[in-house]
Amino acid sequence: MKYATEAVNFQRILIFQFCFLFCVFALGAPAFATDWETFQPPSKEYSISLPVGISRVAKEDGMDAVMYSSSDSDINFLIDDGTEVNPVDQKSKDQFVLGVTDGMMEKLKSEGVKNAQTSEEKVKGKGWHGTKTTVKINGKKAMTVVVAFANNDDVAYTCMATAGDDNPKVANFFDSLVVDPSIASEAHKTNSVAYKNGRALGRKYGPILIPAVLFTLFFGVVVLVIFLVKRNMKDR
Repeated sequence: MKYATEAVNFQRILIFQFCFLFCVFALGAPAFATDWETFQPPSKEYSISLPVGISRVAKEDGMDAVMYSSSDSDINFLIDDGTEVNPVDQKSKDQFVLGVTDGMMEKLKSEGVKNAQTSEEKVKGKGWHGTKTTVKINGKKAMTVVVAFANNDDVAYTCMATAGDDNPKVANFFDSLVVDPSIASEAHKTNSVAYKNGRALGRKYGPILIPAVLFTLFFGVVVLVIFLVKRNMKDR
């Protein structure tokens, strides 16, 4: 996955695709089951409490992340499977958060939603820290978004709910997020298990393959020199 400076556009596309759906839910959605479960993505890098009936939205063009969503009553909840960010560049992480907020507000405006305002605060949980953005429409809390960074600062997660965090269900959703930074790093960074396995194979077979390649190149040069010498002798 790409660093946050490159991921802002992707995040805007992602928010654009889902923000209108969220607005629909925020304005009124059908009732859903009230049973909740602890959800984990295939990587097991985090766990979070979600209403049963979780839907998985696969990767699409312009999207690097897989999305998971479900609903309870008139509130929709969503979390992605994480995006790699630059752990040493605070500015890039700030831009990531800004990209989420700007994309969301632009989409709201394009859908005719007026008088939308945002406020931000720093938040943290088990294995993560981040920024919580509250969106108010006509003075009423309508949406809450948390961009959570794993404590290794190399993976970011976007969590959304179509209600304010003063709602107990929304508060439970965000409070339940637990991230395992070490698993998150392995799942997303370029030194992932797959990369390490590939590098190990390279180190194992490199000492065998490299001399063979060099010998082949040397042999080819020798053959070429002999051919040129013979041709010159014939020309004489």
